[in-house]
Amino acid sequence: MTHRILKYEIPVVTQEFTIRLPVDGHILSVQAQHNVPQMWVRGNMDAPTEEVRFLLLTTGEPIARSVGAFLGTFQLHEGRFIGHVFRAGSP
Repeated sequence: MTHRILKYEIPVVTQEFTIRLPVDGHILSVQAQHNVPQMWVRGNMDAPTEEVRFLLLTTGEPIARSVGAFLGTFQLHEGRFIGHVFRAGSP
């Protein structure tokens, strides 16, 4: 069993997105790296993977759906875009 810290790019063109993560994956951080939003996850490289749904909301945006756990906030373009990432709640 080999655990590693993995990095996944967060798309900013859609409010809801999915990322295929190891089933035992633990989200460590959400930040921008070189003006690209990223998510760092600790997971077992040998574990099966699953599609995990997330929501990207911006500051001041109405929240019209159920949201799950808050994962982190990132800033792009010198703070002109601020995104907040959540696990997707029930549809």
